[in-house]
Amino acid sequence: MQAVTRSDGICKELVAPHGFHCEEFMIQTQDGYLLGLQRVYRKIQKSGRTVILYHGIDNGGDIWLLNPPRQSLALMLANRGHEVWIPNTRTSTYSYGHVSLSKDDKMYWDWSLDELVNYDLPAVVEQVTAKSETQKVDFVAYSQSSQALLGAFSEGKLVDQISKAVMIAPVAYVSHTTSPIALIATRFNLGLVLVGLNIYEFNPRSTSGAKILETLCVTVNICESDILSLITGPNCCVDDTRMGFINKYELQSTSVKNWNHLGQLFQKKSFTKFDYGEKENQERYGTKGVPEYLPSRIPTDIPMMLIHGGKDALADPDDVHRLLGELKQTPEKVLFLPHYAHFDFVLGTSASKDVYEGIVNFLES
Repeated sequence: MQAVTRSDGICKELVAPHGFHCEEFMIQTQDGYLLGLQRVYRKIQKSGRTVILYHGIDNGGDIWLLNPPRQSLALMLANRGHEVWIPNTRTSTYSYGHVSLSKDDKMYWDWSLDELVNYDLPAVVEQVTAKSETQKVDFVAYSQSSQALLGAFSEGKLVDQISKAVMIAPVAYVSHTTSPIALIATRFNLGLVLVGLNIYEFNPRSTSGAKILETLCVTVNICESDILSLITGPNCCVDDTRMGFINKYELQSTSVKNWNHLGQLFQKKSFTKFDYGEKENQERYGTKGVPEYLPSRIPTDIPMMLIHGGKDALADPDDVHRLLGELKQTPEKVLFLPHYAHFDFVLGTSASKDVYEGIVNFLES
């Protein structure tokens, strides 16, 4: 773990102005990616917990800090004496690239959910436990990071290092998704089309990304008025007057392969690793088929809270119910908000009361 100074970083722009301490770090995964990591605290209490807040697909760690301070889970936890760590996935804005690959290299974008399971999450947990001198941490996972954490747990990874887990809008299964961009990715083989055009990065905010979305809107008639809704469909509780500020930070880059993987999961109606085709599957996995992440293999001794919404186009209620049915043990707490969509959990004006107070109580209990 290396301390870094960043003039445009999360600490300087989104934490320090509110009077909290914040430190920027860079960590390296085993496959060479350099992840950004922020440590946020006010005055760490002896009884305080070490909590990781991990973001979702097409997001960065800033997503936890875009609401006002009293509506931010990160700052709510820090204000109560907890030590908060905010990771940033490979290729997102607040990470630092790769030890040998540049963004222009095809291989830089050759990753999906499986690499988060195998490299990013283990690197983050290992580095945070070492720096905080603790054996276990709490893990609050949102969207795809919950999918990655469930995948890791199902393979026996991290189970001895996580004391409590909170899954917000979990997307283990996406069989019933109505997310506009997910439907585009699946119905029209967006991943294969873009790879055929030598496009490996998906960034809706970039010039090329905007052109892609505009073309898709015209040709397949799946359009949304704002960028966030392309991922989630309509959200109930995001303050429209703050969209200019939010759009300064979100959405962020992910790989085309990452969305292509989600498209495969939609088509297969399963929770599997990336399907490379029979020949390459045999080489990678030792089988022509695709190995599954099985929620039924997740240990029952990890205290877990699961939170989902009735209007979530990416983590559809039917898919979440399937996940719950496959876990050996129902999570200690399940919170269902009928009117919430995907981004309402992290950007909604009422999330602090509807969601975060319950998370704080669960972690502190």
